[in-house]
Amino acid sequence: MNTSVPLMKCVSKRPSAGIFQALGLGMLMIGFCLSFGCNAGKKSESTDAHEEHFPPHWPETIFGAADRLAALESGSAEKGPDSWVSLEQQWVDLFRWLPELAADSELSKIEFDQVDAISLKHGISMEKMLEQGKTLEQMRAEPGISEAIATLQQICRQELQRLQTLEQ
Repeated sequence: MNTSVPLMKCVSKRPSAGIFQALGLGMLMIGFCLSFGCNAGKKSESTDAHEEHFPPHWPETIFGAADRLAALESGSAEKGPDSWVSLEQQWVDLFRWLPELAADSELSKIEFDQVDAISLKHGISMEKMLEQGKTLEQMRAEPGISEAIATLQQICRQELQRLQTLEQ
């Protein structure tokens, strides 16, 4: 028994159907390029500028974050460059940003892991406290916060000493 299909049954009886399909696909591709841009791999300057936006209370370094957290903990910090962001929100943001700031530094893996652990342990609890409407004073009273900030400052002091030694 022959199960093959004759070639003529596979070919469209309208020879122009393939041309219309090809034209339709071409028009679809042109429309896609015009809608989404043909240079999908390239970034425009406006895209770069948008991606590099940081809030005014973003510290430039892990050292700045440690100093700001210490000032907030001691109660000596003022609202700072963006008065619309509460001190409580700044406190939470700083804890959350610690790993990224540490990754942008020259910290060793061990030191980075310590900073990351501080962020994980206290960042989540501080965020929950913020959601509950707790004050900065209540957040500062959380067990382990003073020790965490002291550890962070010690890591930063050691790193600064190491960097100064390398510069000499």
